[in-house]
Amino acid sequence: MNDLVTKLVTEIGNTMKDFAQGKLPLPAAEEAYGRLLKECVQLEEEMTRKEAAEIVHGILYYHNVHNCCLHSAVYVRNAGTVVPVVSVGDPSMTGRIAAALSLEYIDDADEIIRIGGDRSGFSAHVVYAKKITQTKYPLLFAALSSSNHFTEEFFARAGNMLSILFQGNACPAQQYSYFDEVRKNVDDYIDRHLDRNHEIHVVIFVFRNIEKILSHMGFHTLLDVSKHITNMLHGAFPSDSLCVNPSFRMYLVFIHSLRGREDEIKKIKVEFNYQGLSLPYQRLSILLDIHSKRERLWYDVFQFENYIITGDSQLCGENR
Repeated sequence: MNDLVTKLVTEIGNTMKDFAQGKLPLPAAEEAYGRLLKECVQLEEEMTRKEAAEIVHGILYYHNVHNCCLHSAVYVRNAGTVVPVVSVGDPSMTGRIAAALSLEYIDDADEIIRIGGDRSGFSAHVVYAKKITQTKYPLLFAALSSSNHFTEEFFARAGNMLSILFQGNACPAQQYSYFDEVRKNVDDYIDRHLDRNHEIHVVIFVFRNIEKILSHMGFHTLLDVSKHITNMLHGAFPSDSLCVNPSFRMYLVFIHSLRGREDEIKKIKVEFNYQGLSLPYQRLSILLDIHSKRERLWYDVFQFENYIITGDSQLCGENR
C-alpha cells in the first residue's frame, strides 16, 4: 500500500510539474486529473485511516488529565442501546457508563446531562454526557468524575472539538475523514439546488494569519473563533445557504439563487471581530451553473487558499 501511495504522489507531482511548464495541454491535464482523482479515492477507501482515531484518543486523554476525570469516551446510540466507539480510562467502566447512558434521553446538543450515583451505580461519581452529532444514530461524549475541580465548561469545549471532528458522522472513528464529510455535504447541497434556472455562488473566505494572531490564546480560543466566524457567516447570508470550514483559516458559503444575482450577492459584506481584535481576510467568489465543471471546484478553492498563504501578488481577489 505504501508503494502505491508513493507511486500516486510521484505521478501527481510529475503531472503538476508538466502542466506548470507547459508540457501538458489543458485537456490532457484535466483528463489526468480525473484519472488520478479516481485512483486517490480508491486508495482512500482501501486504507485503514488511523489518524482520526489517534486525534480523538488524544482529546479524550487530554480531557481526563486536565478535567480530573477517571474516564472519557465517545459512544454511539443505536436502536435503544449505547455502544462505545473510543475511550480512555479504566476499560471496566465503559460498559457501566454505556448502560447508564442507554436510560437517558439526550436530544439537545448544547445540553449537558448529569447522571448521579443513584442512577449510574458509581457511588459518589457523576457521569456527564453531551450529544455531539445530530445523526440518526447520534454520538455521545461522556466522562466520569467525582472531583471538585471538574468543570462543565472544559467538558463542553472537549465535546465541541469532538463535534467538529465527527461533524455528524456516526461511523467508527478509525474510518472517519473530516474532508470527505465536508465534500459530501457540499455535493449534496449542489445536487439539490443547481438546475437550469438556478446557480450557486461559492464565496471563499481565507483568514491567512488567524493562527498567528490568536496562537498565544490557546487551541480552545481557535475553536471558539472558528465557531464565531461560522455564526457570523450564517447571519450575513441567506438562511438556506451552506457554510463549511475545511480548515481553521478557510470558510466557504454556498448560496443558491435565481440566475443573474451575482452582483447582489457580492455586495453582502461581513466584518469579523473577536474580543476587540479585527480578523483580516481575503475573499473570492466562484459561480457554479449547470455547465460548470464540478470536479474543478475544490482545485480552484485550494488554489486560491494557496495563493493567499504564499502571498502571490498577482492574485485578484477582495482583500480585507
